[in-house]
Amino acid sequence: MAYRFLNRFTTKVSQLFFTRHGQSRQIRLGFGLLGAIVLVFSLVAGYWNTSALSSDSGALPQSDASSSLDLDYGNGNGISRSVPTSPEATAIATGGSSSTAPTLEASTSTPRSPSPTTQSSNTPGSALALTAPSTVQSQPGASPRSSSAPSGTADRIAQATTDLPDDPLPDADTVTVPNLELYPPDIQRLMTQGYITVGIPNFDTPPLYFEKDGTLQGADVDLARNLGAQLELEVKFDREATTLNELIDRAARNQVDIAIGKLSTTVPRLKKLHASPNYIRFKQALLIDRTKLLELGGKDAESIQSILKTRPVDIGVIGKSSYERFAKRNFPNANVIGFPSWSDATEALAQGEVFAIYRDENEIKKIIMSRPQLAIRLKSVLFNDLEDSKSVYVSLQNPQLAHVIDNIIDGDPSNVWTSDRLIDEFYDLYTNPNFASN
Repeated sequence: MAYRFLNRFTTKVSQLFFTRHGQSRQIRLGFGLLGAIVLVFSLVAGYWNTSALSSDSGALPQSDASSSLDLDYGNGNGISRSVPTSPEATAIATGGSSSTAPTLEASTSTPRSPSPTTQSSNTPGSALALTAPSTVQSQPGASPRSSSAPSGTADRIAQATTDLPDDPLPDADTVTVPNLELYPPDIQRLMTQGYITVGIPNFDTPPLYFEKDGTLQGADVDLARNLGAQLELEVKFDREATTLNELIDRAARNQVDIAIGKLSTTVPRLKKLHASPNYIRFKQALLIDRTKLLELGGKDAESIQSILKTRPVDIGVIGKSSYERFAKRNFPNANVIGFPSWSDATEALAQGEVFAIYRDENEIKKIIMSRPQLAIRLKSVLFNDLEDSKSVYVSLQNPQLAHVIDNIIDGDPSNVWTSDRLIDEFYDLYTNPNFASN
């Protein structure tokens, strides 16, 4: 029965290809079988082609795998899509020709990761990257293969790109100009001139501020430059002030925008200017002549304290500085002698002209470390309950600037210094007598 069915089937097929009668049965049978094979092959090939186009994954034949358009578009929902395409379809979507390989990147606030099924060329922070290679990289030993896309792919890509922004890339020549009307007058002035003026005394006090190899350096200088960087302004240093009090007055007159230079936080200065949070906290200290101390019976902390409070000893300070005021308040019976500079006061102590010199612990440690020969005949005394805090001063005409500086100093611990940290970072200055403070 199967034989009769096959004979009929082949006869019908043969009649489709050979309409004339009279051919032998064997010839008709042979050609019928050939036609049947061709028909079956066509049906099978058509089925697989249809399956490839309609599968859920949208996979293409292997020859199309290397030609792709990757869209990682930051639409806010974290979706990344990978759409296979051909160079011709890419040319339709990007407005170029099929012979080119355009690459387009646009940065948005939310980076997207590439699709796991396609290797993306996006860099970190790039939410949109379109890449369409024009040729297929052939494997070693393999011949180059051309890419093709199924019908309708170009239409899908064109539809997808219609949802993209009109101008995904900003113009390189465009400069964003801030709306100055939104800023307070003091910030407007600084932004308009493009720089901030920082007043620093015209003498050196290492390691806070000093010149080395013709360059202004030090912890205070670093802080000033950091403030300028945070404000996005150039820093210009003004060293017209010959004394600390003169620098305070220049800031009060708004001749400098801020004043910095190891300036102690005191009430008289606060009456003129705004002081930032303390960025340095030193203990107050004395350096005492051991010989004179023994002559007065000073042997321990209690006896030294009694001498300082009750005896008319000579204590040297920098004249018209905060320490002249500190000495008169803390040692009411002492003779407070103001010297033109700290080096003058130090030399007076070395010559035995005064009982002690008075300043912050940092300067006392610097003398001991840089001039160890004096340590044999000098004794240092630190007061745990007497603090010397330093501030950055800002004119009262710059209230918003003062507010910004306060937040910068408070928000970054690296802006705060201690004596130990200064010694660690500027040890070579503490041991070099050529860098003594003035």
